[in-house]
Amino acid sequence: FIHKWLMPFEGGTFFEAGALEGLHLSNTLFFERERNWCGILVEMQPWFFPKIRENRPRSHCVQAALGSERIDQLFLNAGDRSGLLRHMDPRSIVHLEEHYRDHTPKPVFQVLWVAVRPIMDVFAEAGMAHINYFSLDVEGAEIDILRTIDFSQVRIDLFTIEANSDKFQALRDLLEPHGYDFLGALGVDGFFVRHDVLADLTSRMGPGHMAQMRAALRQPVA
Repeated sequence: FIHKWLMPFEGGTFFEAGALEGLHLSNTLFFERERNWCGILVEMQPWFFPKIRENRPRSHCVQAALGSERIDQLFLNAGDRSGLLRHMDPRSIVHLEEHYRDHTPKPVFQVLWVAVRPIMDVFAEAGMAHINYFSLDVEGAEIDILRTIDFSQVRIDLFTIEANSDKFQALRDLLEPHGYDFLGALGVDGFFVRHDVLADLTSRMGPGHMAQMRAALRQPVA
């Protein structure tokens, strides 16, 4: 969807937080392998992180939990529902219970102490100040992370942010003052694009292209 409607070019840059092992459910794998993009992959889980360097050798890979405070926090290590406990939606816990209740044997999940890093530290470490596509899937910590971005120091053209529909308004309230338009949602991912990127795309591709793109997205109701 992103390549077809928003970013049909080669040689771009990406940032993916919640990258798992770099393949399963990855929003950036296509761009790296097929369009010669490069970028940053962030994953905390010790189950998955060792595989990222093997699966995504062109990426800058970081094992970290992202947040607003540089302190140790509790992290639930539970597959694709992992995250910092203080930010997790109770519905994620219910999902884990319902999904695995009848499994034999049941999986064993871990609660770990992890060091939390502000995202601006990761940008600085990678030497990246312009990101074409930022994918954020961190099981509840999205707003805490986004609040720490210094938009005067880094340019981000497009966000996709996984969130329940009741969070989209809070995301709009946070990002729209920084120059982003909320386009809609595809599945559980909300799309936020910079005003100037959207204006340039409309100028180059025409209003018909933009109308078709918007029609493919849904408008969540809080």
